[in-house]
Amino acid sequence: MNIFKRVSIKKSIMALYIVTILITFGIVYYLLFSKTTIFFSVILILAISLLFLRFVDKMLKPIESLNTSTKKFTDGDFTERARIFREDEIGSLARTFNELAETITRLVKNLETKVKERTTDLEKTNGVLQENKEQLKLILDSTAEGIYGIDTEGRCTFCNESALNMLGYESQSEVLGKNMHLQIHHTKPDGTLFPASECRILQTFKKGKGVSVNDEVFWRKDKTSFDVRYSSYPQHINKVLIGAVVTFMDNTEQKKSEEHIKYLTYHDPLTDIHNRLFFEEEIKRIDKENVLPVSVIFGDLNGLKLTNDIFGHSAGDQLLKDAASAFRKASKETGVAARIGGDEFALILPSCDDKKTDRIMADIKHAFEEVHSKEIIGSISLGASTKTSPEQGLAEIIETAENNMYRDKTMDRKRNNKRMITKIISQLHKRSLTEKKHSENVSALSKKIASEMGLPEAQINRIAENGYFHDIGKIILDDNLLNKHKNFTKEEYREMQQHSVAGYRILNLFDETIDLADGVLSHHEHWDGTGYPKGIKGEEIPLSSRIISVAESFDAITNDYGDKSRTLQEAIADIKKYSGIKYDPAVVDAFINVTRQTGQEKNF
Repeated sequence: MNIFKRVSIKKSIMALYIVTILITFGIVYYLLFSKTTIFFSVILILAISLLFLRFVDKMLKPIESLNTSTKKFTDGDFTERARIFREDEIGSLARTFNELAETITRLVKNLETKVKERTTDLEKTNGVLQENKEQLKLILDSTAEGIYGIDTEGRCTFCNESALNMLGYESQSEVLGKNMHLQIHHTKPDGTLFPASECRILQTFKKGKGVSVNDEVFWRKDKTSFDVRYSSYPQHINKVLIGAVVTFMDNTEQKKSEEHIKYLTYHDPLTDIHNRLFFEEEIKRIDKENVLPVSVIFGDLNGLKLTNDIFGHSAGDQLLKDAASAFRKASKETGVAARIGGDEFALILPSCDDKKTDRIMADIKHAFEEVHSKEIIGSISLGASTKTSPEQGLAEIIETAENNMYRDKTMDRKRNNKRMITKIISQLHKRSLTEKKHSENVSALSKKIASEMGLPEAQINRIAENGYFHDIGKIILDDNLLNKHKNFTKEEYREMQQHSVAGYRILNLFDETIDLADGVLSHHEHWDGTGYPKGIKGEEIPLSSRIISVAESFDAITNDYGDKSRTLQEAIADIKKYSGIKYDPAVVDAFINVTRQTGQEKNF
């Protein structure tokens, strides 16, 4: 602070002094006009001047001191104090200055203390903020979800590690400040461009509320995409919208799981076609659309139980798959094929009239016959109905189609059964020519024995048929065991013994052969009860089984698959030997008579 802003007091007094001297000198000169007077006047003036200058110096020194002190103080020397020369106005001013300087110095010291304290607090606060910032970043980077922020222009403001990893970026610098819609959200799942005006993330700003989406994709740095589930929420500060925070997850596996669950909900897991639930929902949809004409085809497998019993459930499963394949092939693009029950299938055909439906049913049967394995026994019964007017209910059409299917199943039952039995025995004989020859020989000899015993003609014919099918259960054996005739291991023998039970189950499934089942089941029972599978004896054993037992044993001994070292007479002697033990004596007697009548010929 400078008290003298323009002209110093000293210079002002000096100017006043000079002016005073000149004026005095001029007055004296005017009055006296003498040199002596002038001389003394000059002396007087000089004396007065000296006294005046001394007085002025004494008067100005405190002011100059105060001026110097103020200048040092204003330059930052807060220890500077003004010197007090006397108790006058200048001294009072100097004292006031000193008090002011003391106050300012005290305030500055207090301010420095406060600043230091505030600086320390600020450093602590900044440290806490930095620690919180690092902790927040650690938390954000530790989350499985990707998180990024955008401003109101859609530009990225931050991005956590999970987001960078999922998007294929190495650092935030690659996305900060970038328009995130153009960066990762520019294209729809179908490959078409995604306009920013349709972006639901950016619509968060316009609507001012959050949104959750699970049917879109994000695009990685390498131009590949992934299914994404994201949420976008607006971000406000003091009720002012400043941007949005987006959280997202790679939804690829979740979507696959959901699609898999949905697939399992509407599909049959075995046959891979639609199930009953989907079929019923599809009926409601098609019925509402009123697409005419609409045809429905119902199908039911024949021989599934037989296939399961003979070949096992894996073969039965294959039969179901083959039927499903035939229905799927017939459905083409417009129809809906479904498995609606254990062995039942259905097909809905929009815009399909009855004539076209008849052709499709023929195609299904043909496709089923072509596609299903030759090792599997089975056929399919079909029925159909067509809705031709809006007044008809689709439920009524379905019921009619199902009834027509059962009618077809009933009408073709005998034909289908005969075909299945024929196919089983044909498959057996195809796999083993020895078994074919054995069946024919046992059938012929059994017929002769039954005739010799004087049985009715009808019974004789059924016994001959029983003889032909007696080993049908061997269809369950593998080829190695089927064609093996001696030297069985214990395990092989136990497995071989199952053929009589298997034959019983097969023949018991059909009306045409149900009366033959007991004869097949017991043809290895012995007269004394030592046979299998039930260990029954004597007349508990069905007559047909007792006849087949003798015929089978004789054929096994006398043909190529038997013991070639034994003669015909030895074979007959062996049968006689076990009469009353293994064989029914009455049957053995009839057998002996037959051999005599035929001249003991090898083949009957």
